[in-house]
Amino acid sequence: MRLVFIIFLLAHNIASLAQNRETQFVWEAETAADYKISSSWSTNTSIGKRSIWYSEENSSLSGELRFIEVNQFATYKVNIDTKVSFGYKYRKTEPFESTDEREHRTTQQISTTHYDRALRLASRLRTEQRFRNDSFEHRYRYRIAGDLPLSGQELNTREFYVTVTEEILLSYESGDHAWDNRLGVVLGYTLRKAKVQFGITYRLEDLNRNTNDFVFISTGAYLSLN
Repeated sequence: MRLVFIIFLLAHNIASLAQNRETQFVWEAETAADYKISSSWSTNTSIGKRSIWYSEENSSLSGELRFIEVNQFATYKVNIDTKVSFGYKYRKTEPFESTDEREHRTTQQISTTHYDRALRLASRLRTEQRFRNDSFEHRYRYRIAGDLPLSGQELNTREFYVTVTEEILLSYESGDHAWDNRLGVVLGYTLRKAKVQFGITYRLEDLNRNTNDFVFISTGAYLSLN
């Protein structure tokens, strides 16, 4: 219980950093399904959305749907600790408005588990190519994550777990570059062939230029089809 208190205290402090700004918070929701093709290959399909809440001049809070997206990943298990993945994302901005803003994104990724006991520590190195209507952006992302069950030494069905992540992101577009940083905390709950998650991420964007910060609230449902 002490650890749960610490996690929620951290989440509260992260959220408080973004108060009194025009954009108050961002909500991302995702539903994903995994399917194991063989002992080495698996796929992941997901759909998601992002909504933004911001303050009006009269101090009222308004929200809008920023985009919807579909993701498809294929993953190859190199060994017990290492996986290689390839992905494609299609994103439609403001889907209910008369805009034609779209994004196609390709992803290459390698993930490695460094330590796998009650506390699991893992790294993810990802490269992305973002093709939008009138621009192209290349990104490099490194994330380290630690997760552990909140009951006992192993994660079992109908138990809670917590994950803390730190990610550094470097993007290149039109000869310019930008650094971002993302610190997140996630509380999850396992079911027999599924898990649900609630998370808060504090994002610092354009660290080397005009820095902006945002709080992202995330919810997710993740299913196993095998």
